[in-house]
Formats: sequence, structure tokens, C-alpha cells
Amino acid sequence: MTRPANSFLRTLVTCCLLSCAVTTSMAQEINTQKIRPLDWSMLGDGPGNDELAAVCTSVMAHSQNGMGNAWLEQIAKTKRVDGLLDFGHAEKHIRPTAASSRTLALALRLGQYLADKAGAKASEIEKLLPLVVRSLAKDHKVNGGLGDKAWGDQWQSAMWAAQTAQLAWIIWDRLKTDDHKLVVAMLAHEADRFLKKAPPTSNANSANDTKGEENAWNASCVMTASTMLINHPHEQAWSECAIVYYLNAVATPQDVNSKLVVDAKPLSERLVGYCITADYAVGNHGAYPHPGYTASSYLDTRMLFFSALAGVQPPEAILYNATPIYRMFVDHQWTAPPYMKPGGSIYNDDGSIYWPTKKEKERAGRYYKWFTQDVLAATYGFDAACSTKATHWAKLHGQVMIDVFNGKPTPIKLDSYSKNAFFKNALSCYLICTLHVNQHLAPIRALAADKPVAPVTTKSNGKRVFFTGHSFFIAGGYMAKKVDLIAKAAGKEKHELVGWHMSGGRSGAVDKWWEKGADQEPRKSVAAGKVDILTVCTYWMKKGSEQEMSIRNFVELMQENNPEGLIYVISTKPYSDGPYKGGWDARTKAELAKLYGWIDETRRFANNKNALVDKINKSYGKEVIREVPLYYGQALMRAQIIDGKVPGVKKQSELYSDAAGHVSELGQRLNAYTVFAAIYGESPVGLHVPEWEKSSDTVLHAQDLSLQKAAWAAVQAVPVTRKRRR
Repeated sequence: MTRPANSFLRTLVTCCLLSCAVTTSMAQEINTQKIRPLDWSMLGDGPGNDELAAVCTSVMAHSQNGMGNAWLEQIAKTKRVDGLLDFGHAEKHIRPTAASSRTLALALRLGQYLADKAGAKASEIEKLLPLVVRSLAKDHKVNGGLGDKAWGDQWQSAMWAAQTAQLAWIIWDRLKTDDHKLVVAMLAHEADRFLKKAPPTSNANSANDTKGEENAWNASCVMTASTMLINHPHEQAWSECAIVYYLNAVATPQDVNSKLVVDAKPLSERLVGYCITADYAVGNHGAYPHPGYTASSYLDTRMLFFSALAGVQPPEAILYNATPIYRMFVDHQWTAPPYMKPGGSIYNDDGSIYWPTKKEKERAGRYYKWFTQDVLAATYGFDAACSTKATHWAKLHGQVMIDVFNGKPTPIKLDSYSKNAFFKNALSCYLICTLHVNQHLAPIRALAADKPVAPVTTKSNGKRVFFTGHSFFIAGGYMAKKVDLIAKAAGKEKHELVGWHMSGGRSGAVDKWWEKGADQEPRKSVAAGKVDILTVCTYWMKKGSEQEMSIRNFVELMQENNPEGLIYVISTKPYSDGPYKGGWDARTKAELAKLYGWIDETRRFANNKNALVDKINKSYGKEVIREVPLYYGQALMRAQIIDGKVPGVKKQSELYSDAAGHVSELGQRLNAYTVFAAIYGESPVGLHVPEWEKSSDTVLHAQDLSLQKAAWAAVQAVPVTRKRRR
């Protein structure tokens, strides 16, 4: 690896010049310093009916038992020095006090503190919070300290300074002027430490001792200073410095020489090295991959909501690599061996966490970490490429915590760094959800060196669909009816079934529907602009055939009357199993791969319909037609059945109702999930369709998850053109 030392050196020099260009004395800065006020009115009337906020509220209600009383007891036994509280100078003294005090202040401000559960009156907490701020800030070395030894300029002290400053920010209007000066001096001193210091990187040692988490908490301190201290002489330098530290916290080997522009500069100009491996995971304490430290190396939840409340746009660096890191948790397969049995992805369907290494397995129970990244992924949309969406995981992991608090059996025992960790993180997520619902979270591009991900966009609330096709696709109208049910389960309130038509025979009748005339369906509805999606299905289609011309005619008609509309060409499976004999259950995985064009988990060979789709789209200069590989979902499902991985299903033949290839009820559900995923571009994984899945039937639920995953994988599989033999 070649490190971009010269490029980074220029960035570091820039930070130094920005910080040294000011001649005003620090004392004068502190005396006149103002802060950006936090606009709590942004929270409106709360999160409304937001489902993730509801999970947060439930977690908070169950996790604050005795929290207030424990805090008061800690304050009561703390040594007093000149009327102030001397908490000590090490991590075990400062960090838990600053973090728990900030959490209580925020809970009181948001009305989420429950005195009957927390064990202390709100007024008792509120009375002591200013004293805690004053004591913590005064005990910093820049302010003279308390007792025998002050804290500051040490490992983690930037984190503690940020926690204390954020606590002060929440109750700023209740602090005295002298308190303000102490807080500003403490925060500015700690933030300034990093202006002339390059962030540490672990590079090849990232699988053993990452520096990612350390860079992340130092970045949070510097960003707190730049966001909180308005018009401070070092504000611009701090802002740049925070970007540098955030990026170096999550950089991978493939990022180091990247020219991708993040926050107005090429990535390579700000990187010293990297702290995360090429697989988007980190190691620590000799354990790799370490899911806990990976989660701690990215996503600064508190600076996301403090920035919003202060009206400041967060840098893109704060979400850099969030997309591939989160996808690692959901989809990356850790093979056993070398990793611990049974192998697989870190997120499991039953809500448990697969821990790939022997060390620190108990930390799999830190569900507040998994829940927090789930909520942020769902909110900011960096779960776009995941096989299962973040909302599903957030609800699942939230429910695990709630079940534990209620004494119900769960797949894993909870674990935490501190007793307040579950409440603290649920509270932060609640605030994020509330700001999102009230439209006060600024969009941030979630970038990665390999592929930039667009900001969150509002998902479609429903499309107007007309289904046509042959019996493999729509016999008895099953496709239209089942997609309608799935759309309702997904909250697509405006999904509309305009109509459906079926014609038997291998032509699929796409030409017949055109030939029936302009006053007949589906031409009539398409011409009237009443259709957003028209499915067409043809078994045989040669170049220049009537079927191809009819598809082209429907594309033209759609574009004339609804330029945003799309034609979906459905690719169904071969009749029976093509050249293979012996029935459905005789197929091997190798035969399925050859028959259906399977390459790997993310790619498939293209078919003749893909070529037509590409040609038509190119002629219009935009996407006007898509191909849906219905057959591919069946191939993936059959491979899982062969491996015995589909609950309640033992034979491939259970997907079909006859020897030709018409699908059974099981196959109909699979096909419908595939078409829904194609139409809406959303994963169906985790959806509950009450009409065919009883909540108490765990086998059917697990079976449906298998169908949903196969459907989503089929839609996402990239069609690859076969190389012709010469």
C-alpha cells in the first residue's frame, strides 16, 4: 500500500494554519464565546405513529429502572472539594458520570424520564445537574483541577470533554456565566489537541487492534466544538479536523488512494492509512472480526442529532462507509473454519448474533449497538443494498431487548458496558426518529469508495399495476391477488390493481393483448394513463417476432401516456425442467445452476429478454422496460430445499402443482414476493402477510423468510452476458 503522505500533510498544515492564524488570546475568546442554541421546537409533537420510535419508547420504559436513584447515590458518595464534586481523573471516574448525566438531562428535556421507574424525582436530578457540569469542567487541567489530580490531555479525555460539553449544552440556560467559561475552556482545549496531530491508524494490524473507535470519539469531540462554539476562531479548523478523524476511523485499504470526493476533497488527501479491513470489519483485543468494535467505529449518533438541533449540516464523513459496514453485518458470510461454527452472517433470522471469534462472545448481547445502527440505517437509507432491510432488524433486535426486560426467553443474554447503555441508546434513537418524522434531519450522502449511495428518498406509497401473462405467471389471477396482499402488508396504501388478464399457451399472449384493439384491455387503461406498471409475459420470443413487436408497441404506448410508467417483461422457468428428466426432485444443484444460469450469490447469466430490454432502454435514452427473473427465485429456493434449509419443505416438487411447472401455493408466494420486490425495488424480507401467515406459526414464518430472501436475491442478481465461443 502506498500512503498518500504528502496529500495528508497538506491537509494537516492547513489545519495548523487555520488554528494559528488567530491572534486573539484564549482568555478573550472564552469571555466572549457564544454557543449555537439548540432548537427543541424541532421535535414538534413528537414522533407520531413512527414504528421505530415506538420500539425506542418501549425499550426506554423497561430499561430505566433505578437509574435516577443510582445516579443520586453516586453523587452523594462523591468526595467534595470546595463545594464541588471530585469524581476522580480516570476512565472509571469521569466517563460513566458524564455519560449518565447527559442521558438524564436529555431524558428530562424530552419528557422521557419516568420518576416512578427511575427511582428519583425529576426535580432532584435537575437540581444537581448544574453542579455536575461545574465540577467536571473545573476538574479539567485547563481550569486548574480539583483535589490531588486533574483530568485531561489523556486517552479518552476528548470523549469525556465532549460528553460534559453536550450535557452543558442541553441545560445551558440553567448554568451560570462562570460555568459557561469553564465548559468552553475545557472543550476548546481538548479539541485543539488534534489540530496539529495526525490520527492514528492501524493499517495491517486492523484485524487485531483497530484505532477506529479511538478516532471516532476524538472526531466527536472536535465536531462538538465546531458545532457548539459559534464563530470561534478555530471553528473552521475544527470542522476540517473532525472530517479527517471521521474518515480515518472508517477507511479501508481500498480507500487509501481513492480520488472519491468527500466533503469537497479527494479522499486520499485526508487519509493517513486505514483502520478497517477490506471486509469492512475490525478486530480488537486479538479478536477478529469483532462486531462490537466495528459498530463503535462508525455512526456518531449524538452528533447527528446535536447538529440537527443546532441547525448545522453534518459532514459527509460522518456516514462514510456506513453502507458497506452495515451490509457486512447483514449479508457477509463468515466461513467456518477459520471462523467459529456454524459460520454465516452476524445477523441471524431469529434475532441472535453470530459471533465469529472465540473471544468476548458475551458482547454479542450488546443489543443497544445493533439496534442503534439498525435505526440509523433505516433512517438514512444506507441499508439499500442489504438483503433484509434495517427496519426489520430494528424491530427484531428491539423486541429481543424488550423480551429480556419482561423475563421472556431470548436467543442470547444481554450484556452492556454500563447499566444505562440500553436506555441511553434507545433515547438517542428516539430523538433521531422524532427529528426524522418532523423533517429536521438534513440528508447526508452515505458514500463509499466503490459505490456512492444516494440520500434517503421517500419510498413509493403505491403503484397502479395491470398484470398480463400466461398460466405459469398468473393462473387464476394468483399473482395479482397475492401482490396486492403483500403491498398492503408493506404499507403501500395507494397500490392499485388496475386489472389482470391471462391467456394460456407458450406465446404468453402478449401479441394477443395488443391485437385485441385500442378499446380493449390492457391497451385501454395504458392509453388512458391509468397504469404505472404493465407486466407482459411471453414463453417464446424470437428476434423480430410478433411477441417482440407487441412488447415494443406497449412500451411506446406507455411512454406516450405515462412517461414515468414501466413495462415489466416476466421471465418464467422452462417447461418442466427442459432437457432434464426424472422429475423435479431429481435435480442436483449443478444441474440447476446450468439450467438457470446461476453464477454466484450476486450474479446470473443474462437471457434473451435481457438483451431486448437493454436495446429498448438504450433507444429511449432512459429506463422504460425491465426484466423480472421469476425463474431465478425458484432456482435459488430449490437449491436451499436440496440443502435442507427451508423449514417445513422437504422436496423441490413442493414448489409445483404439476409436471409442467405450474406453481403450488408455496411457489405462488415465492413468485409474488419476487414481483413485489421488482416493482417497488424494496426487500420483502420481514413482511408479515396475515392472510397466509399466522403470527403463532413459527415454522410458516421461517418458511416465508426463506421465500422472501430468495425473491430479493433473484431481483438483485446482476445479469452477466455469456462470452461467445469463437
